[in-house]
Amino acid sequence: MIGGGNYMEYGSLQELAKRQQPIKHVTYGTTEILTAAEFVDQLASLGQKMGLGNTGASSTQ
Repeated sequence: MIGGGNYMEYGSLQELAKRQQPIKHVTYGTTEILTAAEFVDQLASLGQKMGLGNTGASSTQ
């Protein structure tokens, strides 16, 4: 995968791999693993760069 990934995707892939017969090994790689707050911050930044202005959404950490 190119770009950010998240723990939910990784966990879903692990569950899927364990249900396969025979059990499969899955390699999951990303450029970075984002928290929910980091993902929202990136979306806000992208929206501003596209000229969509401030959506009023902000994350707290």
